Amino acid sequence: MMGIHVQKSVNAAEQLIQAPDNSYEELLEQYAKMMKMQTLFAISSIVAAILSFIAIILMLILGGLAFLQEIPSDIQHYEGEYEEELGDFY
Repeated sequence: MMGIHVQKSVNAAEQLIQAPDNSYEELLEQYAKMMKMQTLFAISSIVAAILSFIAIILMLILGGLAFLQEIPSDIQHYEGEYEEELGDFY
């Protein structure tokens, strides 16, 4: 879309150079449309960057909370439970 408005703006500028008595209205209209599109692209890029930053922060926080959960260090605690459920394979 932006390329179309740029091309129309270039065409309007060429017509203005060939016939200087024409009005600047077409050139300014196409340029304004192009600037609106560029502004929308810039705003959407900033919003996407902010949302990505928030997502990364949330992942780090949730990952840190998961890491800080109580991790059993006593392996023998689980050996008895597995032998009851699965039986003795040795």
